[in-house]
Amino acid sequence: MTEFCLNSSDYKMVGKSKESSYSLASLITYNPNIIVLDLDILDIDFEEEPILKNRVFRSACLIGLTSDYKKAFYAVKNGFTDVRIKPFSREALFESLSICRNQIIKEERILKISSPKEAYYLRVSEILYLKADNNNVDIHLKDGRILPVFNSLKHFENRLSAPFVRIQRSYIINASQIFRINRCKHFIMLKKRKERIPFSEKYLNNMEILERLVRNRSF
Repeated sequence: MTEFCLNSSDYKMVGKSKESSYSLASLITYNPNIIVLDLDILDIDFEEEPILKNRVFRSACLIGLTSDYKKAFYAVKNGFTDVRIKPFSREALFESLSICRNQIIKEERILKISSPKEAYYLRVSEILYLKADNNNVDIHLKDGRILPVFNSLKHFENRLSAPFVRIQRSYIINASQIFRINRCKHFIMLKKRKERIPFSEKYLNNMEILERLVRNRSF
């Protein structure tokens, strides 16, 4: 990892450690955009581990390294951008870092979401999904806030580009926040969320676009 960063002009390593307490202090000091975690060394219990709730982990792009497929599954469920199964190649690590780099650039993009009476200026990374509610659209954000806007979902469908995709009569979803797609029961789950968001057969073509975005990380 150190050699990789030394040979790359795109990334700068600010520190590394096998001690979680020291690592957390360093992370708070440097506030990095990308954090690479060896999940086998840290032995994280994703149900109980408080360290991942720290601000620096919530705001950074996380890459996990592990030899355990179960850990990889729960890492993605808990918001990791990418996970690599050991052993992995230098090219695989570069791909993970590139995914994070591109995601950071695009998720910092500011969107104007407006109606005739008001406008919100939001980062792409803040938005989970938009839900139609009669003549209003509720914008559901990562921090739990719900912002109501007087407009139609069709209005936003025509104006929002990737990673936003309409999946149902009442929903437009942010593809970068997806953790699970169940095609049998027609629902989607988001990272760090428990609710199941339905999608309909009418929008199956859109679902193919959505899955392509998730698979290729082409946000």
